Amino acid sequence: MNDESGVEWRALNLRLSVFLPHVRDVGIEDWKLLTGSDAPEAQLQQLGMKQFSGSALGAQLHVASLPGRIDIVLMHKPQVAATSSEFPTGANAPIFVGDFFQVLAPFREGTSRWLGGISFDVLRVAFGATMLSPCKDSSESYARLGSLLKSVKVVPQSMRDLAFVVNWPTRSRVLSGTSLNRITKWATMEIRGRLEAQASPSSPNLAVDRIIVEGPQLELDLSTPAPVQNSAPLSQAKLVPIYGELLELAAENARAGEIPCP
Repeated sequence: MNDESGVEWRALNLRLSVFLPHVRDVGIEDWKLLTGSDAPEAQLQQLGMKQFSGSALGAQLHVASLPGRIDIVLMHKPQVAATSSEFPTGANAPIFVGDFFQVLAPFREGTSRWLGGISFDVLRVAFGATMLSPCKDSSESYARLGSLLKSVKVVPQSMRDLAFVVNWPTRSRVLSGTSLNRITKWATMEIRGRLEAQASPSSPNLAVDRIIVEGPQLELDLSTPAPVQNSAPLSQAKLVPIYGELLELAAENARAGEIPCP
């Protein structure tokens, strides 16, 4: 069980997004600032998009620029194909980056360093994450989801296909007179995969459909307000404190579940 929470959350991805008043391509200097390494393992450039990718911050890092935004996303590392008997399931499934709180620490360090080192204008900052708490079956999944929600009464033995999305705007301590978007999306998930299996060494491979992991899923989308026309950029000195505030809200939701605001 997670040291930080009564629920074990396994992260599927983490994301920092910044929204800009202009087009700015990411460069090698961004990668160096984020990771401390000289160059990414892969680069991709298409019309309107540039992306760097590589092993960094304990997982697979993608840094991409699109018109008006830059996204920094941490995901699981690419996996070698495995047979059904070799493929880990549950909390050890390779679709996860790792324990949410453990992977959040290096991601926060690298992205905060980058935010504190940029010199271009930023209109909006957002943090996103998707995580899942592995359970043994659907009944346990619904019961755990019920313990996390305050606005929905969950009936574990009767409900199916439950999904709940809510924004509880939260007053910012950093931006005076501003409320931060605190969007949480709650659902029960069953992630399945088609894996290869053999009845015997001489038998042909067969595709087997099986459950890789199931449990309640939490998707976070926390951000400063969307800019309106002629919005002034956010203060450079406040970018890291604003981001830290968003990360604190994320940690609170991971620990306590849904947090209604008065």
